[in-house]
Amino acid sequence: MPFFARHLTLRAFAACTAGITTGAALAAAELRVVIQDAAGNPTAAAVRLYDEHGALRIPAQALDLGRMGYLYAAGALIHYADWTSPRIRSQYPFFGSSWFRTQHPKDAGCFFVEGGFQIELAPGRYRLSVSKGLEHTPVERELTVTDAPRVENVTLTRWVDMAARGWISGDGHVHIERPSPAANAAALTWARAEDVRVCNVLLMGDASETFYPQYAYDRAGRAAQDGTFLIPGQEDPRTRHLGHTLHLNTPAVLRDAAHYYAYGPVFAGNHGRGLSGFAHVGRHRWSFQVDRGLTLLAPAGLVDFVEVAQMGYIGVNLWYEFLNLGFRLTAMAGSDVPWGGTIGSPRAYAFTGKEFDADRWVEAVRAGHTFVTTGPMLELTANDQLPGSVLRVKRGDVVRVKARAWGEKPGARPLRLNLVSFGQTLKQVSGDGVLEAELELKPQTS
Repeated sequence: MPFFARHLTLRAFAACTAGITTGAALAAAELRVVIQDAAGNPTAAAVRLYDEHGALRIPAQALDLGRMGYLYAAGALIHYADWTSPRIRSQYPFFGSSWFRTQHPKDAGCFFVEGGFQIELAPGRYRLSVSKGLEHTPVERELTVTDAPRVENVTLTRWVDMAARGWISGDGHVHIERPSPAANAAALTWARAEDVRVCNVLLMGDASETFYPQYAYDRAGRAAQDGTFLIPGQEDPRTRHLGHTLHLNTPAVLRDAAHYYAYGPVFAGNHGRGLSGFAHVGRHRWSFQVDRGLTLLAPAGLVDFVEVAQMGYIGVNLWYEFLNLGFRLTAMAGSDVPWGGTIGSPRAYAFTGKEFDADRWVEAVRAGHTFVTTGPMLELTANDQLPGSVLRVKRGDVVRVKARAWGEKPGARPLRLNLVSFGQTLKQVSGDGVLEAELELKPQTS
């Protein structure tokens, strides 16, 4: 798969070269865009700047993804009319941000900058869009550029602050090359541009070799900036017969190529120290035969989580089957960058309370205190306890369940809230924006 994917990326680049023009050839006047948060401080963000012909204009200050192991042509114009294949679009390294992909699926390419950028533009009309993950209100503007310099100030404000509520965003499945600590700055900028607080950066392997190397593991391989953390781990082993496995916060590379189909020792080697689970569980039935791997390892108590949210969708059928059998498997989300768009396109929120660091996020996931989302925010309690909690109840007790889903336009307003037990909908609420539901359950057995 990695060999095929790399060559497909090269073909994608070749398919786009007909639409690439250097910005200097069209230069006439400077546009300066200043991006700040509500307090007036410079902030990282994802940006789209399209001309009236549908070309994405990319400034020199754009994050250079080529240093992360991807093909990249900084400063190029990308004409999306040349993108005839969705598969090619998914491989090309200008990723649509989580908000862009829902609002502009046909021209969702973007770039990432720290605090703003400058670019020379020819006179004409342009579309500027700036976003910062799911919790900020995106800004969209139509610009008319003349032959005079122009400064555009953009302030990004939050419609919700989940960290203030104790919920910390994370992406459990990101592939970025980090051969040395010098790679951390760019990776942290990308994560902060999408407002993802914990980014799990993973080596990827197959039976013959590994890709996306990490310079160190455990605490020596972590990096942090302004409350954003990188945690090293691995997607390995991964086969089409037993599924792709994810191991977060690993103490070292856990790999035995001579016994590659023996998943158990890898899970056991990370058990209790890091977090281990399966990727692509939310995909169609079933991606890479992941149901086989889960069937072998979940009964042994070695599986901590399953990736039910990925690439803009959430799938729960296989997860529900294991939950209904009594297995406690935490819901996890992962973008699978570079195959899945951008960091945090789906994300997992873990409840750490008022205090937060990388270790607290890992332990919150281990406890099952998570929810996953591609847009709306969620709250769910049973007898005022968080998801993942164990309730000791007996016949005749009452379990009070409360749920809330809410979001702000565009792209994040929930329309329906379902409370489900053993595959059956117990209560459904419809609306637009803020949905709340409550019910009482009585255990049928002691």
